[in-house]
Amino acid sequence: MKYRILLLVILFLVPALRAQRGVQFQKEGTRKCEIPFRLIHNLMFIQCEINGVPLTMLVDTGVDDTILFSLQHQQEIDLETVRKVKVVGLGGGEPVEGLVASGNRLKTGTLEDKNHTLFIVLDQEFNFSATVGIPVNGILGARFFENFPVEIDYVKRRLIVYRKLPDTRKFERFRIQVEENKPYLHAQVVVDTLREDVRLLIDTGNSDAVWLFPERIQARPPADGIQDFLGRGLGGDIRGIRGRISGFSLGTFSFARPLAAFPSGIESDSLVLLSDRQGSLGSEVLRRFRVIFDYPSQTLYLKRNRAFMDPFRYNMSGLEIHHEGTTWERDPEAVLTVSHVGNTAASAAQYQYQFRLKPVYMIASVREKSPAALAGLQSGDFLEKINGRYASDLELQEITNLLQQREGRTVRISVLRRGRPLKFTFALRDEL
Repeated sequence: MKYRILLLVILFLVPALRAQRGVQFQKEGTRKCEIPFRLIHNLMFIQCEINGVPLTMLVDTGVDDTILFSLQHQQEIDLETVRKVKVVGLGGGEPVEGLVASGNRLKTGTLEDKNHTLFIVLDQEFNFSATVGIPVNGILGARFFENFPVEIDYVKRRLIVYRKLPDTRKFERFRIQVEENKPYLHAQVVVDTLREDVRLLIDTGNSDAVWLFPERIQARPPADGIQDFLGRGLGGDIRGIRGRISGFSLGTFSFARPLAAFPSGIESDSLVLLSDRQGSLGSEVLRRFRVIFDYPSQTLYLKRNRAFMDPFRYNMSGLEIHHEGTTWERDPEAVLTVSHVGNTAASAAQYQYQFRLKPVYMIASVREKSPAALAGLQSGDFLEKINGRYASDLELQEITNLLQQREGRTVRISVLRRGRPLKFTFALRDEL
């Protein structure tokens, strides 16, 4: 299951503060900083501190500044120099109210920014922790990349920030345009037999391969595509058509029949009208490379990795699964006891119960005419078991992987519907 949750391209309706130095090395002699990240649904999550508070942040080149939208109950951040703003994003909804705070200290690894600007979204409904299965506090935007070369090693799960550009002789070089701190490049798409050059935002916060805006390109969405939920931005839900296109090329790198999404209603979106952007290049393509962004020289370097030939998969079940918090579950634990009768010792296993917090998963939506829909599954069903395994023992990524296997694979699901246990069986079917 792909969570195309983020094509968050934020337009702030008031001027942002641009007098900040940006991220810097804490020590003068440091040559590089390695930051581990967690990869979930092709999205990168790192640990950082803002004003001394530890946070989990999505690294997103499709967003300009740092955005906070969710804090845990025990988290509290002291902010200074705060003022109100209006924020809009893809999705077509009304602008949402937010705050801008300057003079903050951002720290991750051996990097820090002593004058970091934050945008705080006050709408607590905007929270995509449920779609990735871990608590997420916000987004670390493109300003993280603006001062130094940054490498993304998807295989080793490392972000590496270099003081100077490393050896790139084995990489293919691409000229990019960095506008409003967001990177763009040109690529080629083939839809049916029509080959077209397109200008794409390089968006590490988009888990899909490619997004194409139908109103901004000549090609039409594939006739055999499916209507699908593509993601949620600050402006609301984003829907459109998902289908396979004939080809996609970046320089000498080519992909046959990749998945592409064609969002609806983008022609009226002010975020798109501000540029000649025609879509997005997402992380389903980027994860197939070692990637080096060099914003100061407006250059991108790509070198294929072991994932380059991976097939482009999608959630064939039609189920959108969300993490709905945690619950206490009782796990039996065997305890060996030894009793003595005279000179004889006897051992026996007795059970005591440990209570553990475990995740709760709910079916958020079911795609029309999908195998899951035809089997009878419904939104609001709580997932109990999948293929004989308790859902509470699985991470959301593991559930996603089970729903992205080969066509014809049987999926057995047990759910609770309004407290009533139900069982369903269906076979994965490629609708594209």
